[in-house]
Amino acid sequence: MKQPRPRLVEEERTHLQMLEDLRKSVRMSAVRVKVLTLLLSGVGLALSRSPIQQYRLVQGARKEWRAINRNALRRAIATFEGEGLLKVVQRSTGEYDVVLTTKGHTFAQITCFDGLSERPRPEVWDGVWRMVMYDVPEHSAQFRRELCTKLADLGFFEYQRSVFVYPYPCLDQVRMLQRLYDAHEYVRYAEVTRIDADAALCTFFSLSRTSGRGE
Repeated sequence: MKQPRPRLVEEERTHLQMLEDLRKSVRMSAVRVKVLTLLLSGVGLALSRSPIQQYRLVQGARKEWRAINRNALRRAIATFEGEGLLKVVQRSTGEYDVVLTTKGHTFAQITCFDGLSERPRPEVWDGVWRMVMYDVPEHSAQFRRELCTKLADLGFFEYQRSVFVYPYPCLDQVRMLQRLYDAHEYVRYAEVTRIDADAALCTFFSLSRTSGRGE
């Protein structure tokens, strides 16, 4: 009996293609990335309208929102709302909640995942190697190529075929990757303190084993 094709290859266009289309449609900035990151992490944003019909933060807004330039925040909200990435929902009290749409949630996930390579690295490496391993069926070759390219672009080292290594915390991003591609059964994550070719990996990432634990 022929086995059903996995959901990874059922769509005419891949997840990555769709997400890249979204990314090309919106010019990102540090403020816009922060807005998406905060909304994705569940930091609620409530607004009111001024007499001139401009959105403004409600009294008691979280400090994360207060730290963003007001004009830049309004522009980000207007842009994302126009692109269908978020919606502004009015409460019975007259205030407004800013929430991600389904499209916006996906866009925010891939934006945060892509930002892994831009995140500040810890001053001291903890000596732990993060490994991402995958076993993708041959009929999902397109997905396998996309996954390999994505991990390499993010700075992972290709330790061997289907095994990539990274020295810094990235579990949340890997989980996000599994959700984006619906690939929980194909992609695995592990953390190890010792690995063959340890010295070569340290050289690749400009690390010193004495800076981590396990000596």
